[in-house]
Amino acid sequence: MAKPKIHTRQQFREAMRAIAVAREWIDRQHSLVDVGDSGAAYGLWHELLAIVNELILARRYLQLRPLLAIYDAVECAGVKGEMWETSYVAFLEDLKLPGEQASLRQFWMNCPPRLEAALKQDRAIP
Repeated sequence: MAKPKIHTRQQFREAMRAIAVAREWIDRQHSLVDVGDSGAAYGLWHELLAIVNELILARRYLQLRPLLAIYDAVECAGVKGEMWETSYVAFLEDLKLPGEQASLRQFWMNCPPRLEAALKQDRAIP
């Protein structure tokens, strides 16, 4: 089965809304990111980042898996996807990894392979 690919801002928003915890967060925050806006790619990544960081703080690692898979789906689309270019600046560099070793292990267990590789490379983690 082919890996899912997210090419557009609309596909990104739909992927987030398909995940209950993200949908609840978006509704709770009254998110106003307009997917037609030229800056929407950054706004959408920042929404995802906020949700992921909130779940990490709450140690709700199982709920992270589908959200983190969005990163991999964007990476699978590659440079031709409109969300790809903003993925590093708006997501990777600001993702807050858990500080405790046990929590970090839980995070890695729920982290998809492309994101794990990118984080480890970016932060020089062996």
